Amino acid sequence: NSYPTFRGFQRNKQPVYWSWWALYSQPKRSRSCMKLPLDENLPKRIKAELLPNDVWTVQKMGWRGKTNGELLRLMKFEGFEALMTFDKNLVYQQNFAQYDLHVIVLDAPDNTFLTLKPLIAKVMDAIANSEINGLVVIR
Repeated sequence: NSYPTFRGFQRNKQPVYWSWWALYSQPKRSRSCMKLPLDENLPKRIKAELLPNDVWTVQKMGWRGKTNGELLRLMKFEGFEALMTFDKNLVYQQNFAQYDLHVIVLDAPDNTFLTLKPLIAKVMDAIANSEINGLVVIR
C-alpha cells in the first residue's frame, strides 16, 4: 500500500500521515547530535550555540511551569535524549534510572548567556565524544 496512513496530530493540530517510504526517508541524526530541550531557566540564545543538535525550548514545547518529574516523562514520550538545565537541585530531586534520559546540568555563578557560553563548548565536546551518559555536571 503506497498510500499514507493516519498517525495522529502534530502540536499545531495538523494531521500526520506516514507510510513505509516516509519512515526510511527521514534524515538520520549522527551519533554526535542529540535531541534535547533547554529548560526554562536557560537563555534561549544558547539554542543557536548548540547546532547541529536538535534543540527545543521548554516554552516552545508548551511545557512551561511543569514540575521536573512531569518534564522528564514528557521528554521520554516525545523522544528527547537529554535535558539541559541550570537547576542544580534536580540532581537530588529525581531518580534518573526510571527515565533512561541524560541530564546536562550547567554549573555556573549565574545563568546569563555570557557566563554560560564557555560551558556550551564543553557540552558540544561531550556530545561529540559520546560522553553524555546519565547525569553530567558541566563546570
